Amino acid sequence: MTTLSLYKRVKMGDRWKYQRILEGRGHRTNDLTGPFYARPFFDGKQFWKTLSAETFAEARDEADHLGSAFAAKAKGLTVAEFEKATNTNRIPLKNAVEEFLAEASKKKRPKTAGGYHLNLTQFLDSAKSLKFLDEVSKQTLREFRDYLAARGYEPRTLHNRVMTVLSLLIPIAAVTMRAPGF
Repeated sequence: MTTLSLYKRVKMGDRWKYQRILEGRGHRTNDLTGPFYARPFFDGKQFWKTLSAETFAEARDEADHLGSAFAAKAKGLTVAEFEKATNTNRIPLKNAVEEFLAEASKKKRPKTAGGYHLNLTQFLDSAKSLKFLDEVSKQTLREFRDYLAARGYEPRTLHNRVMTVLSLLIPIAAVTMRAPGF
């Protein structure tokens, strides 16, 4: 993840402007005092964020934490989960479902997309303990089937709803599983 640049407000002529604080070799930053500003991205938009730090070192720490917080929120994770190196390349289950439903709403008829939404919402309800897409296993699908059966669904409905979940998983399986000789 890239570090956020820090800014200060300076008066240039009759206007106030944000000026980036240069860091690194040859640039003194230890005597700077707040207020400091950062410009993080969230949901594809960039905005100004006033930092509460009084010294430059505190502002650097706060900006680094702020960047992690927004990146984690964008992935649907907590900051602690995001900062674990193993979680940064994993796809959150909720995000995978949302992406699948967005794609289905573009390519499928509204009634079909609505059915996918219902099926995958039930799947998320049955798999509350799972956080990431790669945690879905054969056992998870069996538990989903049993979850639906306990609610009185017919065998054909069970089959169709499990197939919807498999449709969500097929692109992932194609990437992770390689056929011999390829």
